[in-house]
Amino acid sequence: MIYSNLEESGSYILNLVEKFINVNTFCITSINQSNSYFISVFNRTETIASSGVTLSVYDAY
Repeated sequence: MIYSNLEESGSYILNLVEKFINVNTFCITSINQSNSYFISVFNRTETIASSGVTLSVYDAY
């Protein structure tokens, strides 16, 4: 499959994760020296993270 952007491919990956890995939250992020940007996020029961949010790398861990 070919995706036109990172958000589309992230959604596809998270759909696979949801089916095969029993975790509450799984995210795909872009990280630089100071910020962590949440590209795609899967939350099973409790919302811990949201797509489109940028946090300091120190707050993201």
